[in-house]
Amino acid sequence: MKVLPFKILKPINQNLVVQVDEAEMFYSQLHAHEEIQLSLIAKGHGKLIVGDSIHNFKEGDYFVIGPNCPHLFQNERSHIQARMISLFFTRNSFGSDFFNLADLESIRSFFELANSGFRLQSHKDLVNALVIDFPKQDKLTRFINLLKLIDILCKAERESLTRFVYPKKIGHREGQRLQIIFEFVLNNYQTDISLETVANLAIMTPNAVCRFFKNRTHQTLSSF
Repeated sequence: MKVLPFKILKPINQNLVVQVDEAEMFYSQLHAHEEIQLSLIAKGHGKLIVGDSIHNFKEGDYFVIGPNCPHLFQNERSHIQARMISLFFTRNSFGSDFFNLADLESIRSFFELANSGFRLQSHKDLVNALVIDFPKQDKLTRFINLLKLIDILCKAERESLTRFVYPKKIGHREGQRLQIIFEFVLNNYQTDISLETVANLAIMTPNAVCRFFKNRTHQTLSSF
């Protein structure tokens, strides 16, 4: 599976995107986007691939996926349609200086926490009750409740999802090479993978592919 650069479609005059996915299967491609993603699993269960990790998910779970972090919600097929409510935004969605306001100092740590992503461990009922109403709210109510939600997430107990951080935008050629590496590792992680095999796939020497991967992901190829 390739890591697809994904563009979140933003409605006109809306800075916060609210999306409801309701189908037998969620989006089936490993993908990444610049927006932070906050997702409530309203119905369904399956596996979440995120960065360098795989997690089970079930109804009622709440996840925060960091910006530019490859991920895929892979739900199990069922006679009941899966349902997920997601919010998408960046730190600059409401202006480059908005979250630098002194009044918002208590929630500023959210963006550092979001980089590695996390699963909510406490305050679930409170968060789920807040999020379930987002799709039917007007823009102002959504904005106010987003700040409330972030405040709760900063105070709640969390389980980190991944050590992998995708810190920078990359060019097309570099992206293709990373896609090849990701595709191979994610499809063969159950077996021993040699450095020589990965280097050959990327058309690089072993030393070069190690430097390439670490420079662009801030993580060694072997640890990934």
